[in-house]
Amino acid sequence: MKARILQVGLLVLGLIALTLTLLLFFSIRDKRTELERSVEKRLEILADGRAEIVSTWLSGLAAQGDRIIQSDVFRLYAAEIDRIEGDVSVLLNPPPEFHRDRLGESSLAGLSEQLPMMVNLLKEFVSYGGFLSGRIVNRTGQAYIATDAATVSLSEEQKGLLRSVLESRKRRVGPLRFHAGGLVLDIYLPIFPPPGATDEPSRPVAVLMLSRLVTQRLDEILAGSPLAMEWEKTRLVQARGSVYEEILPGVPGRGLKRLERSAFNPHKGLPFGVRMDLEGKTRVYSVGRKVSGPDWWIILEADYSLATRPLRSFIRTTVTIAVLVLSALSLLLGAAWWKVVGKESRKIAEQIDSQHRFLESINSTVTDYIAYKDLDGVYRYVNRAFAKAVGREVDQCIGLDDQAVFGFDTARRLRSSDDLVLEKETSITVKEQIYLSSKPHQLLITKIPLKDSGGRITGIVSVFTDITPIVEAQEKRERMIRQTIDAFVKTVEMSDPYLAGHSRLMSILSKAVSKELKTDEKESLTVEFASLLSQIGKVFVDRTILTKPGVVTEEERQELRKHVEHAASILRDIDFDLPLLEAIYQMNEHEDGSGYPRGLKGEDIQLTAKILAVANRFCAMIRPRSYRSALSPQEALTILERETSKYSPEVVKALKHFVNSAEGDKLLGKMG
Repeated sequence: MKARILQVGLLVLGLIALTLTLLLFFSIRDKRTELERSVEKRLEILADGRAEIVSTWLSGLAAQGDRIIQSDVFRLYAAEIDRIEGDVSVLLNPPPEFHRDRLGESSLAGLSEQLPMMVNLLKEFVSYGGFLSGRIVNRTGQAYIATDAATVSLSEEQKGLLRSVLESRKRRVGPLRFHAGGLVLDIYLPIFPPPGATDEPSRPVAVLMLSRLVTQRLDEILAGSPLAMEWEKTRLVQARGSVYEEILPGVPGRGLKRLERSAFNPHKGLPFGVRMDLEGKTRVYSVGRKVSGPDWWIILEADYSLATRPLRSFIRTTVTIAVLVLSALSLLLGAAWWKVVGKESRKIAEQIDSQHRFLESINSTVTDYIAYKDLDGVYRYVNRAFAKAVGREVDQCIGLDDQAVFGFDTARRLRSSDDLVLEKETSITVKEQIYLSSKPHQLLITKIPLKDSGGRITGIVSVFTDITPIVEAQEKRERMIRQTIDAFVKTVEMSDPYLAGHSRLMSILSKAVSKELKTDEKESLTVEFASLLSQIGKVFVDRTILTKPGVVTEEERQELRKHVEHAASILRDIDFDLPLLEAIYQMNEHEDGSGYPRGLKGEDIQLTAKILAVANRFCAMIRPRSYRSALSPQEALTILERETSKYSPEVVKALKHFVNSAEGDKLLGKMG
């Protein structure tokens, strides 16, 4: 019952735990999806917004240059300059013969004279527009108007961008470059000729290159947005050929940082996802947006650990709640189980206590001595009768062994029977004489192996029954019987000493044969006493027939056989407490039924009678008779072994074994 309740409870608890686990799994998964969607949406909005701001800002910068590239003065001047072949530095010191061939002396002089004015106009524009510098470069890459006196030569990258603008006829924004004053942005604007100035009005005749310090503005753009979280970061990356650089306007004296290809690769796409940051150190959510125009990308990153902090908090909360729910259910189930089990246990305990008191009352009142020893031979329980018998209190016996209680010799005998119980794993009963309170007691001891629920022997329970009064009564009665029998034997001796000697020898041999056949004590006493009385009936048979030297007649034989009835008539009314009369009555029966007085045969004849018959026959043959001399014991045994139809071969074999033993040889040797 308890096991079934426990199994059902555990099954229910397991199902609840499984359900809670599934609910947790789906709840956490949904929460993660919701959080990532929120982060994704916010990062995409921020990235789109920043990219749009940058793009608008760059468009605004480029639009400022429209005042120059849309000015007819600059367009016409640039168209005229475009007609100069070769080095435009001739405007500062023109060789007369060269310009005369291409533009005419008056035109070249005019362009040379206009150059300072054009420079001043551009300087005014640059200053007014907040640019760092401005240049107008012809199609051969020569700057013929520059706002700064220390104009450095164009780099190969700048030259490439100029050619790109002339070929594409579109505006370009160059990559940010680091300058002593900060990050500098170059804007390239194509200058087209005014209508009618050249044969190809759609082909640029020069490029306006404007440079501007943008550190502060970029720092403002990349600064934190009110919409952004503190753990979100905006980054700007530009391409410079095959190299990618992160733009760091907030880092003094640096500004640009080259990125590893593994950290940033726009060709693999920049959708929202979990990846390492641009420095390859921190796990982040990130998304990228391409800025319209230049090869720039706005990257929005959100620290993964901080962004998922609400999710971890949610997981801790839900797991805690689930554990609490499961714990509460476990406690509820445990309480229910304890209540049921406790009730049942209390009931069992009451039953055990009742049984214990019942057994204790029995053990306290019974006169038999009851004890329990463990496998080490140490007493673990004794009843009051046992303790009283050995002269101790109950608690004084606990923990002692047989040697401490009964002494060395008795303990050795008891250990022998204990070993037999443990070996056979069955109960046995032995009879032992043990001194209790310095007096010998005859104890009948039944030893029972005690086994646990697994069938393993844990000790031996011994029940000692004091049979001293019974044994003494038996001994007294046996003495009385012996006295009675001795009286009858003396009667026989007085009438015929020969019969008395025959009976005593027959008694000794019968007892020896009985021992050889391992008969019980009662059978042994029966053959011993019956042998002594076996000839008493012959006292009433005519002596002339008993001592007749020749062959007796049939009438004499019948008279001789009456000794059985005479014996029966004498012994019938005497209570020997042993089947003496029946043994004497059957001792003249034969195995084949040829005996007397009833003609019994085989198994109908008692074993005691068969022993008496063989002993009687043997004793008769080894003693002389009036009609023959005595036979030797071996001759007598040979005859008995031939007379298997009359005498039990088993009994004859036992007699032979005794006669041939040292004890038998000594007994028969005294007879001479």
